[in-house]
Amino acid sequence: GTGAAARAGILVKDALALERARSIDVVVFDKTGTLTQGRPEVIEIVSGDGDSDALVRAAASAQTGSEHPLAKAVAGVAAQRGLQVSAAETFTALPGRGVVATVDGRELVVGNRRLLREREVPLTAWTDRAEALEARGLTTLWVARSGQVLGMIALADKDRFNATKPTGD
Repeated sequence: GTGAAARAGILVKDALALERARSIDVVVFDKTGTLTQGRPEVIEIVSGDGDSDALVRAAASAQTGSEHPLAKAVAGVAAQRGLQVSAAETFTALPGRGVVATVDGRELVVGNRRLLREREVPLTAWTDRAEALEARGLTTLWVARSGQVLGMIALADKDRFNATKPTGD
């Protein structure tokens, strides 16, 4: 078994580890680029007021200067659409959650559901839509201004081993 695994590029520590693997039901990977190409793409933009450009502009402005792959994907869409992005006056990266920035004198929060809950932003009206996007394997990036959700940007990365199939991280 360890020889067959090695031929497939899988390293197995020892025979005991292989024997224990029989009882594994689920394997979870949580690292952009491990099983994906590491270049997420914007798949869907859901704006509360129907102005997707304004939502992308807000998210890109809040994330100016961020090196995070999701921020780069949003910045890429803003550039493709020719949107004027404002520089963030303040910027705080919150690892594993998102960013909080001040843009044009107003607080913007861009990140995951956990971050918005921490900031006490009401999510109830958006939960069903977020769950539908996440059920498709998409990563949802929530965007809120001054304590109100503006919308969500759904992203996916392509599978490293099958570049035609987008997958969530």
